[in-house]
Amino acid sequence: MFNKFLREAIYKISSLIRRGKFGQIWFTRNFIKEFLLVVKISKGGKMAKETIEFYDVKSKDKFKTADYKIVVKGGRSFAVTKSKSGSHECWRIVSKDFAAKNK
Repeated sequence: MFNKFLREAIYKISSLIRRGKFGQIWFTRNFIKEFLLVVKISKGGKMAKETIEFYDVKSKDKFKTADYKIVVKGGRSFAVTKSKSGSHECWRIVSKDFAAKNK
């Protein structure tokens, strides 16, 4: 039911843009931002974490995930996740602003 609503909303918005309703593009952009915010909040009651890329040193492979935790060590902020290819963890340095937003 929700997927059908989402498909219809995206179709209506894209048709407005294709038809050149430039006066409504500002509304469309804000509508999309607000709609995505509602979708993110509805997943677990809080904002969804941003997807970031990690590099697995052991397997020498890059991968993207949104399943990580923020750890602060020695004044530095890190994103930590389990490796896709083993039982070890992959760490990535992140900014303090990013850590505060995705904690």
